[in-house]
Amino acid sequence: MAKRGALAQVSIFMVIALIILIGIGVLIFLKTRGMLEMGGSEIPKEFLPVSKYVDSCLRRVGLDAIKLVGVQGGYARVPEEIANNPEAYLPLIGNLKIPFWYYNNKNHVPSKRDIEQSIAEYIATEIPNCLGGFAPLNHTFIIKPSGSPRVNVFIKEEEVELSLDYPLEVATHSSSAEIRKFKQSVDVRLGRILRLAHEIMNAENREAWLEKRTIDLMATMPDRVIPFTNLAFSCLPLEWKTSDVESELKQTLKYNIPRVRVKKTKHLPFEKPLEYYEGLGKGMGGEIPGDMAEYAMLLWDPLSEEFNDLRVGFVYMPEWGMEFKVSPSSSGLMKSYPVQGRSFKGINLVGTCIQFYHFTYDLTYPVRVTIFDSASLGNNGYSFNFAFPVIVYHNTGKRWFEPVRDVSLYEGEDFCSDTSSDKFSVFVQDATTYEKLKNVSIAFTCIRYVCPLGKTDEEYGRLLTQLPEGCYGGFIVAEKKGYLKAKKQVEGEQTTTIYMLPMKEMNVSVLKYNNATGSYSELSGEEKASLYLDLESGDHQAYVLVTPGTQREVSIVNSNVEYMVNLYLFDGEALVGGYKGEWAIEPAQLSGKSILEFYAYYFPNKNQSGVIAAISKLQNSTTLTPRAR
Repeated sequence: MAKRGALAQVSIFMVIALIILIGIGVLIFLKTRGMLEMGGSEIPKEFLPVSKYVDSCLRRVGLDAIKLVGVQGGYARVPEEIANNPEAYLPLIGNLKIPFWYYNNKNHVPSKRDIEQSIAEYIATEIPNCLGGFAPLNHTFIIKPSGSPRVNVFIKEEEVELSLDYPLEVATHSSSAEIRKFKQSVDVRLGRILRLAHEIMNAENREAWLEKRTIDLMATMPDRVIPFTNLAFSCLPLEWKTSDVESELKQTLKYNIPRVRVKKTKHLPFEKPLEYYEGLGKGMGGEIPGDMAEYAMLLWDPLSEEFNDLRVGFVYMPEWGMEFKVSPSSSGLMKSYPVQGRSFKGINLVGTCIQFYHFTYDLTYPVRVTIFDSASLGNNGYSFNFAFPVIVYHNTGKRWFEPVRDVSLYEGEDFCSDTSSDKFSVFVQDATTYEKLKNVSIAFTCIRYVCPLGKTDEEYGRLLTQLPEGCYGGFIVAEKKGYLKAKKQVEGEQTTTIYMLPMKEMNVSVLKYNNATGSYSELSGEEKASLYLDLESGDHQAYVLVTPGTQREVSIVNSNVEYMVNLYLFDGEALVGGYKGEWAIEPAQLSGKSILEFYAYYFPNKNQSGVIAAISKLQNSTTLTPRAR
C-alpha cells in the first residue's frame, strides 16, 4: 500500500510538471507568434516602439480634432449641409466656420454624442496620414495593417478619452505580433465646457436676454443717434438716415457686447464686490460705483450651477453684418410727422409746433460666445466657441425655446423587458388614403430608452404588444420605407392609431433666374446650388447639392403639406444668388412627375450680404415657385 501511495504521488508531480511545461510552451508560442494585444496583455518589449509611435499619432490627431471642435462649435469638420448654407454659420478666417446653434427658429446644437462622433471620424480619416506608412520604423519592422482604423471617443468631465482599434501585423527577423488596441486621453475638460455652453444657449432661447439688452442699449442712446418714440418741439420735420442709425448701432454693440459678464463664472471683476451692488439694489445706502450701469444692464445670471473656473466672452464685429430694418422709413430716411394745431393724446397743442415719431426696429446680428478653460492642456488653456443670431422683431426679442438635451437613445434590456400585463394595440394607416399599413416597425421610446416592439400584421395593420412599465407619456414610433417616420404619445389608452405620410423620390434640377432680364439659364462652370427643404408642420428636412449637368435625388412628403425652401447659388465659394419662400405641395402636382425644378435669383454683381438681403426682400415671390415636371 505504501508503494502504491508513493507511485501515485510521483504520477501527480509528473502531471503537474507536464502542465507547467505546456504552459511555458504556450506562452513562448504566443510571444513569438504575436497573439498578445495592446489593451489586453502586455505586448512584447521589442514591439513597444510601434505601439508608442501609434500612440503619439493618436494623441496628435486627436488633439487636432479636439481643437477644431473648439474653433468650429462642436465640429471637427463642418457638415456639408451647414458649410453650403451662408445663413447657418459665422465665417472666420480662411475656410473656418462656426455653425449657428440656433437659426430658422430651431435649435441646431450638436449633442455630446455628435461631437464624439465628429472627433472619431476625423481621427479615423487622418491617422493613416500621420502614420505615414510607418516610414520611421520600416528599417526595423515590417508593419502591415490588416483592417481599417475604428475609433471611439468618450467626452468626460475632466478629459477626452480616445480609443483606437487598428489591427497591425508587425514582424522582425525573429518574431511577429498583432497589435491593435491603443488608448490615449487628452486633458481637455470638454464635458464641463459643454454643460456650460448648453446652459447659456438654453437660457438665451428661453429668456431672449441678449435681445432685451440690445433694445436697452439702443434706448440709452440719444434720440439724435438712435430714435425710438418721442415728441420734439420743432416746426421742421426731424430726419435720420437709416444707414447712419445702423452704423451707430453696430458700433454700440461692438463696444458693449464684450462687456457682458456671466454670473457664477470667472468673469472680470466690477469696481466693488457683487454684494455691494446687490445692497444698493435693495435700497441700502452707499456711493454709486462708476460701473453701476454695467452691473445693472450687462451682468447675466443664466446658470443653475457654479462654473467659477471657466471664463465666458461675447463678441460682435460690424464686419459680420446685420439685417436691419426700421419702420416707418422711405428712401433710406426716417422722418417725424407734425401734430401742430390739434389735440394729441388728450393734450391741446393748438398754436404749438411739435413733431412726433415712433420707430419699430427689426434686426438680426450674430454673436460669438467663447468659453475659456485655463486648466486644460496642462494649464496652457483651451477655448470652445459657438455662435447664434440675436433676433429683434418689432422692438422685442423673437426666439423659440426648445431646451438643449444631451441624451442618446439606447436599448435597455431591463427597462424594455419589464412590461405591463395589459395588451396594447397599435394600428398604422396611410395618412392620405387611410390604407392599413403592414410590416411597419414599431418601437416605444421613453427619455433615453428605445424598445423595439415588433411589426404590424398583414391583415389589420396592427401590432398587439405590451409596453414597458414605469414610463407615463412615452412615445410610440412607427417606421416604414417609403413613409415619413411618425410618432404619437401614449396617454393612458390601450389602443392608438398612427397616420404615416407617404414619401416620393424625385430628381432635383436648378435654374438661374436673372431678375433684370427675366431670363432663365442652367448652372455652368463652378456654379453649384445648395437646396434645403424644411417641412413646416413636421419633423423632416432634406438637403441636396446640385452641380452643372447633374440631377440629384430628394425625398419629399407626397401629401398636402408646406415646405420652407432655402436655395443658395454659389459660383465657386462666392454666393451669387438664391431663393427663399414657402412651397405648398399637393399630391396631384406630383402625380406622374419625376423632376422638381427649383429657381434661384441670380445677382452676379452683389457681395454676400447684398445677396442675402436681396433674397430676403424677394421672399415668397410667386415668380420662382418650384414646379414638378
